[in-house]
Amino acid sequence: MYIYIDVLIVTSVYIDFLLIKAAGKLLRLRCTTARSILAALAGSLFSLTLLLPPPGALFSAAVRIVSVMCMVLIAFGFGGAARYVKTCIVFSLISFLFAGMCFFLSQSAAGGFILCRGGAVYFDISLTVLIISTAAAYCAALLYRKITDKGTDFRGTYTLTVCFGGKYASVKAAADTGNTLADSVTGDSIIVCGEKQLSDIFSSGDIPRSFSAAVPKGWRFVPYNTASGSGIMPVFRPQSIYIRNDENGKRCRAEALIGVAEADMETAVFDPVIFN
Repeated sequence: MYIYIDVLIVTSVYIDFLLIKAAGKLLRLRCTTARSILAALAGSLFSLTLLLPPPGALFSAAVRIVSVMCMVLIAFGFGGAARYVKTCIVFSLISFLFAGMCFFLSQSAAGGFILCRGGAVYFDISLTVLIISTAAAYCAALLYRKITDKGTDFRGTYTLTVCFGGKYASVKAAADTGNTLADSVTGDSIIVCGEKQLSDIFSSGDIPRSFSAAVPKGWRFVPYNTASGSGIMPVFRPQSIYIRNDENGKRCRAEALIGVAEADMETAVFDPVIFN
């Protein structure tokens, strides 16, 4: 089989992009399209090892591990050691499942259009067939997410515990699917709290409100747009965030940022996808 570099890169980018999106759906992690494309482009560079002579198992494994670590870091950010390792494992499992199916097809009588070597896959097929097949796999991942989420009720009261600078604040919170605010840099969800809710952590004047003054270390601004208006909101990444369902006692650590609204809020608002 002849291997064309342009076809190899295009198919690799396309497949890696969908694998990244599938991992994000399964883990309920946000990932912008731009970051997904950059991660897929990085993955396509590792696929060029297919052009090398057949490598040993150790080299193939090392290349695959490094590629997964790079792609996950670019697509989803670090977000803490626990989340990073978990994301790498899930993305690896999805990739291995895909590669396993490709290897099975390559060994079948009708698999003359697939070449698997060193963890890289090359498809000698039309782009139309590739789009249909990979879109079907992506839809399967969405269906799995829908089935596992079916019957999940996020209604009720929650307690949000935030740690920052060694100080803690526990506030009432509510799950709201309408809160889709996310950081454009990391893709992480943003939990919106009122300034008074965080008074146990921040004193008056500690929270930046404009670029006119020096922005404290650890803070930055993100744009937001709601039915009542738009603007910029100061956000920070706490040392830890825990969300507890007050009714059933379920508790989880959330990887997110905290946005501080200037208006008073009775309850903090978070996207329920981070409560897993």
